[in-house]
Amino acid sequence: DSIPEIYRVNAQDYKKRNMAYGHLVPDANTKYSEKARQDAYLLTNFVPQDPVLNGGLWIGLENKVREMAGRHLCMHVYTGSVFKPKEEHKVRSIKYFVTGVNDVGIPTHLFKVIYIFDYNKTLRHKVYLIPNKAIKISGERNHLLEKHFLTGKKPKDKKDLLLKKYKVKTSILQIQKLSGMNFEQYYQD
Repeated sequence: DSIPEIYRVNAQDYKKRNMAYGHLVPDANTKYSEKARQDAYLLTNFVPQDPVLNGGLWIGLENKVREMAGRHLCMHVYTGSVFKPKEEHKVRSIKYFVTGVNDVGIPTHLFKVIYIFDYNKTLRHKVYLIPNKAIKISGERNHLLEKHFLTGKKPKDKKDLLLKKYKVKTSILQIQKLSGMNFEQYYQD
């Protein structure tokens, strides 16, 4: 009840445009506590997400992050949504759809910023910026990609090209600019 009524959303806001509940903290990451599991289903933990993306590439990324967590000393994962500007006729602007009676903004993109602390005390990071649209995983190569991310096994061919496409085209600075968040302030010497 700490969110004022005027800023609250409800479940009906997601149904009007057939949007999925895009978990910021996935349910599968909350097995350590019943309270955390319940909190994973609060509307404040959701963003409107394309259902094809939610059930495909995004869940694959969530599985990949959990698999990575088992191999490293410590990881900090920041997940969020942004409204990315688009250029049309040499004019940059932000256009996005809304859903429901509460006009919930449908983000244009979702991101994950992952800081990885290795056993040798080095700090690395991975950054993903993925459009909030139906990114279909179809065809043989993409079927293998989906299988790879759902099982967490190392790729033996070009299975992860699709996810790499969204990893290499962005940086922490770009995510900070789009989101207004400063991740690097936590990692200064």
